[in-house]
Amino acid sequence: MPITTAAAIHPEFAVAYNAGDIDRLMQMYTSDAQLVPSPGTQVQGHAAIREALAGFVALKGTMVMTPRMQIEAAGIALLISDWTIDGTSPDGSALSLAGRTSDVAVRQADGQWLVAIDNPFGGEGAGEP
Repeated sequence: MPITTAAAIHPEFAVAYNAGDIDRLMQMYTSDAQLVPSPGTQVQGHAAIREALAGFVALKGTMVMTPRMQIEAAGIALLISDWTIDGTSPDGSALSLAGRTSDVAVRQADGQWLVAIDNPFGGEGAGEP
């Protein structure tokens, strides 16, 4: 199901994550998208993003996204949301992650919105200058 508004991206991402649906998550990215899977690390393209997201999905966690701001102009949107994931680490212990994502989405010619830059750690995701 295409995402037809930029504001729907983060809520839909949480739904797909909570369902463990990595294929649905991947449908939300442009083919040349970039993801910051950890502060200071960037990966690009579907194969690398799928691999990085698989690690997060493997936590079998519950994600909550709380939208904070959306700025949209000329088919480009900056989306900022707080997020939490409560899950299980590979050793079986409880794990809680949290951050403030700052993502860039782009409206496609068919009207759907896709993520071009996914920076779940906001300013921390930039790493060292």
